[in-house]
Amino acid sequence: MTELASPARRAPSRALVAALFGVAAATAWAVLAFAHPSATVVPVAVALVLWAAWTAPLHRSAAVLAFLVLALDDSENANGLWRSPLAPLGDVLHHSLRTITPAARLPVTGTELGILLLLCVAAWRRSRGERAHEQVASPPALTGVAVAYVAALALAIGNGLARGGSAEVAVWQTRPLLLTGVLFFLFEAALRGSPDHLLVGKLVVLAAGAKALIAVWVRWTVAPHAAIPVEYVTDHGDSMLFTLACLVLAAHAFERPDRRRAQAALLFLPLLLLGIDANARRTAWLQLALGLVVFLVVARGSGRRRTVGRLALAALPILVLYGAAGWNSTAAAFRPVQLVRSVVDSKVDRSTWDRQVENWNLAMSMREHPLVGRGFGHEWTEYFAGDEITGIFWRYRAQPHNQVLGILLFAGALAFAAIWAPFAVLVLVAARAYPRARTPEERAAALCVGASSIVFAVQCFSDLGPFWPQYAVLAALALAVGGKLAAATGALR
Repeated sequence: MTELASPARRAPSRALVAALFGVAAATAWAVLAFAHPSATVVPVAVALVLWAAWTAPLHRSAAVLAFLVLALDDSENANGLWRSPLAPLGDVLHHSLRTITPAARLPVTGTELGILLLLCVAAWRRSRGERAHEQVASPPALTGVAVAYVAALALAIGNGLARGGSAEVAVWQTRPLLLTGVLFFLFEAALRGSPDHLLVGKLVVLAAGAKALIAVWVRWTVAPHAAIPVEYVTDHGDSMLFTLACLVLAAHAFERPDRRRAQAALLFLPLLLLGIDANARRTAWLQLALGLVVFLVVARGSGRRRTVGRLALAALPILVLYGAAGWNSTAAAFRPVQLVRSVVDSKVDRSTWDRQVENWNLAMSMREHPLVGRGFGHEWTEYFAGDEITGIFWRYRAQPHNQVLGILLFAGALAFAAIWAPFAVLVLVAARAYPRARTPEERAAALCVGASSIVFAVQCFSDLGPFWPQYAVLAALALAVGGKLAAATGALR
């Protein structure tokens, strides 16, 4: 009787063997380089991240990267007074790896490496014809605006270098702006369309909730015992995150007022408003108020919009009287009025005065090259000296707080038009997509896309806009969602 031959065991693939060998070699190097047993965890963790990114659906990988960038604090948050256990991971994502450890020679952030990895995954899958069946592409007009945006930045960099500007200065002036463009192309490739509108909204709200918890914790438990007054407890970029999360909740409650949305709003809105208050950034309240105004403009055909508009008109005389009564008052009951006055009246707030001085200097500097700009890699001219801040912000003349005037100065009017165009596109998409939307989720997405433009614009006008990592992620998400929404509704036809 002939014995049945046992099936041959399947030999491990060459790729798997190479991967295991690479992890082992990297582990040995890490132990020698860092001289600590815990370093053995790093290569294994990196290998797991690479494996997950290579095998997981791209929209989930991109969502995880966006969530981590938005939700994690780092060593510079909370004025360095307090760090969460995950802050070291935030440092890896937000700061150059070369500044974190001497063993890392790469002048890139963990976020930039993550983007590069996911772009490689997207390119590999596209080359093999792999594409989710729900995937829709943004209209060519919107991707053309993104290409023009990147090209304008490149031209402004070349112009600055040709005029003798510093290449190092030009890099860190434009790096966050270029990151926004690259992230758009990643999210455009990763997000499928309408099915991911809720995914994006959820990740923004959850990330904002995590940061709000940190803000409230630091303000209530750490700040009261600090040796110096604590002005803010996370960072200025969280104004955009908190505001957009509030607007996402409001938009969904407005468009689908059911029990589930009401519960989400009741759970998160108080926390987010406490986070805004704890972070003590005036810009956030202005962004929130103007974002709600944009809702009313975009939703002009909605019956609920007409109801809210009538209520707002009825309340307007009361608000005017309230503002007039509290304009010169210091009573706690008039705190919102005091907030508004501190933003517009330089006589009562020194920071506002300094910003006005900077804006004047920027405007005067624009006269030299109004059309083509001074070019990145240069500084603005200080015609009138404000308060001395070199000790705390030594590069202020190359990194203006008002990034709208700063980009206009460095890029010039021609390139600025292309760099600022994405904000105009967001408004256009929102206004045209809302009446064409087929579902409450699409209408909520249109409201948020439109309101996001004013949020980013206010942040750029008031405080360093693109230099906060939240800006790049949130602006790129808004553009990608707007592109998918335009494709689904025909908003740009």
